[in-house]
Amino acid sequence: MKNKSLLFLLSIVIIFLSPLSAWSEEKITWLRLDFPPIHIHDGPYANKGVADYTIQLLINNLKGYSHELLKCNVARAQLMLKSGEKVGHPSIIKRPDRKAYVYFSLPAYVAIPNCVIISKHKYNLFKPYLNEQGDFSLEKAIIQSELIVGVSAERAYGGIIDEILMKHKGHKNIMAHYSMILFKGILEKMLIDRIDYVIGYPNEAQFFTKETGQSKDIVCLPIEGMPKYVIGYIGFPKNDWGKTIIEKVDMILKQHRNSPEYRAAYESWLDELSIERYRVYAKKVFGDS
Repeated sequence: MKNKSLLFLLSIVIIFLSPLSAWSEEKITWLRLDFPPIHIHDGPYANKGVADYTIQLLINNLKGYSHELLKCNVARAQLMLKSGEKVGHPSIIKRPDRKAYVYFSLPAYVAIPNCVIISKHKYNLFKPYLNEQGDFSLEKAIIQSELIVGVSAERAYGGIIDEILMKHKGHKNIMAHYSMILFKGILEKMLIDRIDYVIGYPNEAQFFTKETGQSKDIVCLPIEGMPKYVIGYIGFPKNDWGKTIIEKVDMILKQHRNSPEYRAAYESWLDELSIERYRVYAKKVFGDS
């Protein structure tokens, strides 16, 4: 009878010990925004976005943690970080206000900022507005040319682009879209020559033109006065938990961010000219590690 009791107690212990080891694993919730090709939620390129690659890299190398993915918008992502929840933001831009509630990793991405996107067959029309460095003078083109740019009236492009568009608001060469039409729709107008150029990120232009087989038909020109590149980070809440994770993430980045596979995750969404610029900037930011 005693032996049976001991066996029963032992079986109870075994049942509960195994789940306890699983329960001891801390869970990281990775935030995925709806902004292709940083994150791609569906379609033929689902889960092949730039930050999707980074998430999988971190999942594979962060031992002792369980992981889940959460699709959310920008506002919710920031709220969860502010609240100190156990979340990881795999593609966040560093801003002074965010430093109060976010631990930022080492630079994880070097991104080409908003630029002018044109059809390759129209390149010669844009040459008069390029400076010696090959940067496009947006203001000069708006004032002096007959070239029409398509923009989203609700979108913030950053830096000097917004200043120029606001200064020349209503100009005949600026076709502003106030409806629900997004970048994809404006780009489509350019590809059928209803407008001459658009403003956007090189990687989003590649994403939408790959869908239609036209990715080789576009060229991206840097805009005069804009920064050459933007640095992206991985962010965690500014608490003890976040500090522990960020130290591990930095070690993983040092090991992988100069690898061909890591670079390819971003380069696969760039045109040839942007790839050349990206490699120069990435070497400058990442160094040898």
